[in-house]
Amino acid sequence: MITYQEAVDIFTTDQEPKWDGPGTFYVEMDGYENEDFYLIPYGPREYILDDDPLFEVTDLPTGLVNKITGEVSFRDYLPNIEFFLKFTKV
Repeated sequence: MITYQEAVDIFTTDQEPKWDGPGTFYVEMDGYENEDFYLIPYGPREYILDDDPLFEVTDLPTGLVNKITGEVSFRDYLPNIEFFLKFTKV
């Protein structure tokens, strides 16, 4: 099983080059987990750290990393709310 830090590294390596959102790609170091996945909070650094509303993105899918395989996947939050309510802080 991979650690949360390894999951962050995997997610960043996979997603940072693809980032076309506003601002600078950023991954929050405080994440969440369930039995199978790490939930990786990500988005524009300028919004997450500086709280600049000009960089707010409301439609990003939720980033997940499989704890066994390291596979990166995404799910929309609202249609899967029951799935996400089972996550706890890492």
